[in-house]
Amino acid sequence: MHAALRTLRDEHAALSALLRTVMLMLAQSRASGRAPDFGALRAMLFYIAEFPEQRHHQKESQLLFPLLRARTPLARDVLDRLDQEHARGEARIRELEHA
Repeated sequence: MHAALRTLRDEHAALSALLRTVMLMLAQSRASGRAPDFGALRAMLFYIAEFPEQRHHQKESQLLFPLLRARTPLARDVLDRLDQEHARGEARIRELEHA
């Protein structure tokens, strides 16, 4: 596998693990009737705001997606949707942080 694709795949795996951890923390908090560890949640949201939003998505939108679009028009709709999600992502993270 090409090193750039391996990097993107590894970044997706790390983000997925983080999101699973957030969901597990919240489920445990609900089950115990106690408030979640807001410090840990804040740190996780900070990671999401800083890494995927500021670095990872740029790699995809600026480097990978244009190459894919040039190869085949079949993926254009999916890539356009992903670009739109990337554009909205930062605002959504900020809303979540404020909530």
